[in-house]
Amino acid sequence: LSPWEDRHTIRVLEPYDETSEARRARARIDDGLRRRRRRILLFLSILAGHLPAEVQDRWEHEYDAPASLLTLISALPLFVFGFLCTFSLTIRAIAGTVLLPLPETVLLFGVYLFVESGFRLSVAWSQQRPAGSLAGHAAWEVVRRIRPAFARDAETPGSLRPPA
Repeated sequence: LSPWEDRHTIRVLEPYDETSEARRARARIDDGLRRRRRRILLFLSILAGHLPAEVQDRWEHEYDAPASLLTLISALPLFVFGFLCTFSLTIRAIAGTVLLPLPETVLLFGVYLFVESGFRLSVAWSQQRPAGSLAGHAAWEVVRRIRPAFARDAETPGSLRPPA
């Protein structure tokens, strides 16, 4: 007798009965749902990236959607808007020229967005971890208090799986 070749090695022994086939079918459905939810999450990343970092981390583990990418996508447009507001206020203060025809309160809010988004971008870029926004934290708290079951389901890994 000759030794077995590596290509003939049995990697996993699995039974082929009705129970195991049903389990494999559920796993395929679960994988399909997970892929669909990942695409939806990436599509909505401009909003999902504002949620608390813990929620983004859970979704990264559950759906394999990079949490730091969600933060980057959600923070970048606000950072650009905030930069334009900050630049406009600076030019208005120095030269008296109006670059953006927006009320001063909107421009000041833009400065806040510039600072907050700058911090969020630096965390997501340099540390490769998510960072939620103040508005995202507030919205998540409202949802948690109004619909505790929804928030609990979204925070629990594997809770969105189909029933066994």
